[in-house]
Amino acid sequence: MTDPKKFKLDTINAKGETLLDSNTWRYAFLHHRCLVPVDSFIEWKRMDPKTKLPWMFAMKDDELFALAGVSAVGVHPITNQKWIPSRSSPPNRMT
Repeated sequence: MTDPKKFKLDTINAKGETLLDSNTWRYAFLHHRCLVPVDSFIEWKRMDPKTKLPWMFAMKDDELFALAGVSAVGVHPITNQKWIPSRSSPPNRMT
């Protein structure tokens, strides 16, 4: 593969409700959990089949907060950029 735009990365978001059922995430969840400090994160809302709208979330006072993660570091096969997958959960209220 030579075009990075065609590379589909579907392992950056480990879904909390399926972590233990997933061969990809089970070991990392059981043995390598971590906290990932962030100042914001983005969720995408699909408006129609071709359009996604980004929603940015941050603390009111712009302070850092943490996302649950698993320390299974991956490397993009074309750009060699490293990432740490974060754990997701169904939508919930941030306070």
